[in-house]
Amino acid sequence: MKMRTLKTFTSSIIINGHPLKKYNVVNFDDKELYLGEMDKKKPDGIGMYLYKNGSRYEGEWKDGERHGKGINTYSSGHKYNGMWKDDKRHGKGRCELLNGDLVEGEWKDNIRYAQCKITFVNGDIYEGEVKKCEWKDGKYDGKGKKTCVNGDIYEGELKDGKYDGKGKLTYANGNIYEGEWKDGKYDGKGKLTYANGDIYEGEWEDGQFCPKRDDENEIGRKKRRCSDD
Repeated sequence: MKMRTLKTFTSSIIINGHPLKKYNVVNFDDKELYLGEMDKKKPDGIGMYLYKNGSRYEGEWKDGERHGKGINTYSSGHKYNGMWKDDKRHGKGRCELLNGDLVEGEWKDNIRYAQCKITFVNGDIYEGEVKKCEWKDGKYDGKGKKTCVNGDIYEGELKDGKYDGKGKLTYANGNIYEGEWKDGKYDGKGKLTYANGDIYEGEWEDGQFCPKRDDENEIGRKKRRCSDD
């Protein structure tokens, strides 16, 4: 930050819910603007910063960096409301995405980590780990529990927001699949138990049961059907 002009005002202004009776207005060489409290010619205390890329931050500052509690509205439309440390998202916070999804949890050094809760705009709720996320595409990797508005409940691994890896899906109608997934479909070893007692257990590919992949699959399915008769 290289200051170009600085003016001090004594009129009242409210920034992020904090009333200020005295504040500074600063223009910087990179055409960015700051309104708020300062110390040693740096933002310090309560202030609002307007970035040249269209983003805006309102909240607490320390030694020229976002530090404490504040709200950052990004040029993309996403909004983060929570704790900051050394100019990075750090601590408890919530991120409101442009598509209406809400992410709540802990951040560390600008990265969403550990346990979190995602409330999707359609009403679905995910609770668990988020290892990687690309919010602009609505994609995330993790391991946790997803409760859908239609009554389905999934517990297990996800990749790019889809069931992928090992997991269990309990359908609202009582059917249960437990096993391996790929790209949101049954894929690999798994067991599908219908509410009426029918069971398909063995190898799956692209969501389809593969009874002829090996003899064990075919024999296993026949035994279960005979035992149910």
